[in-house]
Order: sequence, then C-alpha cells, then structure tokens
Amino acid sequence: MLGYRTFFHVRDPREKVIPLATGQLHAWLRERGYRADELRTGETVRLADGVEALLLEFDQQDGTRSLRARITENRRGDKWVSQLTVHVPRRQDNSWIWLDVESPDSVKWTDTPGLARNLLEAFPVAFDGEAELGPVPSRTTEEDAEALLDAVCDPDRRGLVILAGGNDDIPVTRWHDLVQDLVRDTVGLAATYVLDGPTTACFTELIGPDHAVAPGTVRTFLPAVDPADPQDALRHRVLGTRRIVGDDHQDLTRLLGWKARERALEAPLPKAAVRLAKLFDQRADELLLARLASASSVVVERRPAARAEESKAAVEDRIHELLDRIEKLQGDNQDLASRLEDEQLEHAAEVEDRMKVDRTVTYLRRELTSLGRGAAAWSMPADEEEGRWPGEFGELVGRLDELKFVEFTGDPGNARELDQHEQIGTWARKTWAALLVLDDYARLTSEGVCSRGVHGYLENPPDGGHTYPLNKHARDESIDVHNNDKFRAARVFPVPFAVNPAREEFMGAHFRIARSGMISPRMHYFDGTATTGRVYVGYVGRHLPTKRTN
Repeated sequence: MLGYRTFFHVRDPREKVIPLATGQLHAWLRERGYRADELRTGETVRLADGVEALLLEFDQQDGTRSLRARITENRRGDKWVSQLTVHVPRRQDNSWIWLDVESPDSVKWTDTPGLARNLLEAFPVAFDGEAELGPVPSRTTEEDAEALLDAVCDPDRRGLVILAGGNDDIPVTRWHDLVQDLVRDTVGLAATYVLDGPTTACFTELIGPDHAVAPGTVRTFLPAVDPADPQDALRHRVLGTRRIVGDDHQDLTRLLGWKARERALEAPLPKAAVRLAKLFDQRADELLLARLASASSVVVERRPAARAEESKAAVEDRIHELLDRIEKLQGDNQDLASRLEDEQLEHAAEVEDRMKVDRTVTYLRRELTSLGRGAAAWSMPADEEEGRWPGEFGELVGRLDELKFVEFTGDPGNARELDQHEQIGTWARKTWAALLVLDDYARLTSEGVCSRGVHGYLENPPDGGHTYPLNKHARDESIDVHNNDKFRAARVFPVPFAVNPAREEFMGAHFRIARSGMISPRMHYFDGTATTGRVYVGYVGRHLPTKRTN
C-alpha cells in the first residue's frame, strides 16, 4: 500500500542534483545500518539481512539523466519499499525528485521518512508549483503577499498550501514554533507559511474575504483555488483558534498529516514522471529475467541449485507484487465506483429537496406579497453567527458542550476518523444539524411541547425547531441486526447509571448522515428524555456492521 509520496522540483545546478540526492540516499542507508557502498547500477544487491536494493540509471544523448533506487526491507515479516527517483532534464531549471514509500496493508499510518527530510534539507529551494516546500514552515513578510497569492492559486500545484494567519498580538516566533509542531507530519507533502500581521492583512485584501486567513487560525488550501467563487471557499478548511488552543496537539498534527497524505496520494503525477516510471519498470523486469536466464544456463557452478532457487524466488516475489497491485487497484476501483454511485444518488436527492424548498419559498413569497408583506417576503435573514456550522468532525467534537440537552457518550475518535474521507465538511455540518434537532427535541419535550418521540418531532417540527429530512432518520435497526449478536453488540454504547444501572444501552435509532460506499456515516442515539430529560449520542462514525457492510 502506498503510504507516503513526495514530488517536488529543484532549481539547483543540474550537475549537482543527482550527486546531492544519492549522497542523501547513502547517508540514510548508513543511518539504518545498511551497507550503502555496495549499491551497484543495474544490479540487485543485498545491503543487510532482509534488505535488497536495485539501482538503475538512464543517460540520454541530449544530456538528460535519470536515476531510480529501490530499497526493499523485510521487517519481521512485513515488507517496506522505499523508491527514490531523480530526473535531471536537459533544461537547467526543471529537475525533480520523487520519493514513494510502500507500507504493509496492515499499517494504516506511514511516518514521514527520514530520507524525505534529508532531501529537503539538502535542497533548500524545493517547489510544488510556485509553493515552496521545506523541512520547516517559511516565515513571510508583507512583501511576500503577492507571491503567497501566486502559490495558493497556482494551477500546477499538487499538494496543500497551509497558511497560518497572525497579527500584532501574536508573537511571530512563538506562533512559528507552534505551527511547526502542528505541521510536522506534512513535511514533503505541503508548503506551510507563517504570516505576520501586515502579511495577513495584505493577503486578505488580495484574495478577498471568502478565502482569507484570520489571525490565529490555520487554513489549508487545496489545489485549483478560485478566489472569485464564494462556494470554492468551502473546500479550503480552517483550523480555528479555539481548536488550536484547546484540542490535543497530537490529534491536530495527525489530522493535518492525514489531509496532506490523502492529497499527495490522490494527485496525479506529471505525465513525464509516469513515462519515466514505465521505462524503469521495464528495465527492472528485463534485469530480473536476465538474472533468471543466467541462473538457468549455468552448467558448472559451485551452487547452481541455490542460485536457481534465488532467481526463482525473485521472479515469484515480482509476480506476487504485481498481483497484489492489481488486487489493490481492483478493490480501490470497486470502492470508488460504489462511492460515486452513492454520491450521485445523494446529490440527486439534495437537488430534489432544494427544488421543493425553492417552490415553497416562491409560494410563500407570493402569499406574503398578496397580504401586503412584500418587503418581508423578499428580505434576507441575518447572517448566522460566524462559526455556527463546524467544518470538520474535530471541530464538532470540541463544540458538543454547546448542546444543553444532548450528551455524547461515545468515542470521539470514530467521528474524527471521518475527516479522512470527506474534504468539504458537508458530513460534519449534517451531523451538527442532526444534533441540533436532538437538542431542540429534548428541550421542547421538557417544556411539554413535544411528546411523540424524535420521529414524531421530525414529522411535525414545532415552530422554531431545527429540522432534518424524515427519510434520513431510522427509529430502530433492522430485524437482521437485532437477531445477530455481533451486529447488535456493535450498537451498544455507554449511558449514565440514571438511564440504565448497567451503564449501557442498545442504540438502534440513528440518523443517516450520508451515502458513501462502505463508509456511509451514521449517528446513533438513545432517547432518555423520559428519565433524565436528555438524549444520549453513543456513536458518530462510519456505518456499523450489517450483512451488507460485512
């Protein structure tokens, strides 16, 4: 499984690029206790027990040079592959470096490799498009504001740009150190800039209010930024001051690391890099076949059987590697097709709901106008308070204490994990809408206004109460879930002693947050208004197991 990828351009003199890169490779291998000096071009060599390396080079007549080093490490039965590709074309200013790390499928998180950090330290001027990558965040001044705008809006950028806004009340050095800690897992994947007060103000003026970076916040910009489109601003998430100050920094660091990895792994590689990769793969396969042929043709050799077995094992490893890659790609394709179909159905339903709302608004405006209330009919409601709707689940979890009649008893990690699968924040906002429904329901029930349960509330929402689509609420789980001990147990969550002396309850009632393949997030709850006047949410996360998801 591909766990880490960095791809960047360098502007060093072309004759220095490959020596610098190979020097860092050798240093990294020696740090790991491997025999780096045994690397040989065109040969598979053993650097240590369980560690093999293949070094390939292409030199073209026009002066273009390319190098690939593939290091395979077998650690306690797990296979790790680090692959470094360096390309120095004839043009002086267009060299690039590409590092992939393939991890075992059982490993969900791949740390930033030391080789990536070493390369960025060796090449102090490294770029993703116009964005400057580095081992630490860049400090900027007001004169850099236009260059920042170019980096953010650059159409050739592959990864994230992370901007940390400042003002005169925030000491720049302390702010830089804090941001450096937050983005330590994005090295090689994202370009981070720490802005002082004047730079923040100037950048805001240049890019406009929708895409601005407020002081004391950190904003991640995806590629293809369009400052002229207010809707585009929703794609570029903001980590607010409240979360930076109040949340566990390890959680925030991992969140930014996940986002950076997801983007780096999803972004297509340049066509030139893909073509070069095919050439290197072909060359590696040719060497492998030549190695097998050599072993088969040896008539007199000290250990012919051992050499033949070694070559056979190498071929089998390559076949298994290719089969695993095919299986992974087929699985990814199936999952993406399923998610696409679900997203299309979800979008169609949202469009239909929007059309119904538009027709209702048109009808009500016409009626109000006929009653002489035309001004009210066409007036717009006041903007909701800033930050009312959370942009991600990490923020949502931090704001649960705002709900007076809802208590969350589950594992917040299940909710935060959803941020890895949805970049826009729609799922978090829908979940917050469902939580507001439960909060209003419990409050109005305590006031005697509502007495028909959550489903009855949704069928006939009281005046002023928050709502949620009725067809996205389930009063209970299916018979299959109730009759399956494993499925039922997965829906038992903590509650206070006052609700159940066993301190747990089966929570079959749930809100359907979205349809998205095997993830399809859900929120499960227990209605405790009859005993404590509160609703208990035991789970927010990916779809719990059923016959379909299993």
